[in-house]
Amino acid sequence: IAALSIVGSAVAQVTISGGVSAGYRSNAGTTQVGRTDGYVEIKSVENLGGGLTLTANGGLELPGRDAATDGRNFGLTLASATGGTVAYSSTLANSLSRLSMGGTVSLAADLDDLYETAKESTGLKYTSPKLGNFTLDYGVSNASGTGLAPTGTLTDSGTAGVTYAAGPMTARVTYRNSDKRSQGDFTYDAKVAVIEAHVTSAYGAAAAVTDNTFSEIGIAIPMGAATIGAGYSSRGTTKGVAMGVSYALSKQTSIIGSYANLENKQSTTANADGTQTQIKLLHKF
Repeated sequence: IAALSIVGSAVAQVTISGGVSAGYRSNAGTTQVGRTDGYVEIKSVENLGGGLTLTANGGLELPGRDAATDGRNFGLTLASATGGTVAYSSTLANSLSRLSMGGTVSLAADLDDLYETAKESTGLKYTSPKLGNFTLDYGVSNASGTGLAPTGTLTDSGTAGVTYAAGPMTARVTYRNSDKRSQGDFTYDAKVAVIEAHVTSAYGAAAAVTDNTFSEIGIAIPMGAATIGAGYSSRGTTKGVAMGVSYALSKQTSIIGSYANLENKQSTTANADGTQTQIKLLHKF
């Protein structure tokens, strides 16, 4: 990887980053100690001239010894100063927001899956140049984790969005045609605190499943080297709260402690209720 960085720097700006953490975790009566995070990401940015910029990114998970190695999100983006941006991506993402405030508080995947399981997706998206404080975008995607998707199925999940960004506020609204889903996201950075809110309408084949309605609000408060975060979310009868604190030992190393709890009143899902506590030492590079 170091060799790639040196060679690549002659023709493009190449950066290598990642994170490693270990700690203690208790979840639904099971306690564990060991690896909690591990990944490496590579990003290359090249000026093609004529106002065009190419950005490529990808990465790998760093699992425990002898465990399988998984890929991280992959992308290739062509941006024009006047014509907008075209991006190809292969990602693993939850289309509902996580209880996460700047990384201070977060739900583990096994708890977050109660809201909606993370999905592998391959797709293309066009984003317009800035129109005042607005940008427009439209993309198509398919549930494929291989990085290859049949072109005939891409249009099944077309998504249109509009983003407003001005000063400390960012607001975004999207609509996905495949399941008739509307989603709104809001962030306000007041310096003394960052406030986030997310809401998703009922959606599904007939867009009539009211339990799919999702809402979330959270706050992160910086206090010197420490950041305190808290959040609350709801989807149907499932409710969730999370709180935590991150203390920066340096610009790259932090100690993070968090608590999260989900309650599913329907109790129709195995392990529908979940409580998690975690403390870890995280180093980013």
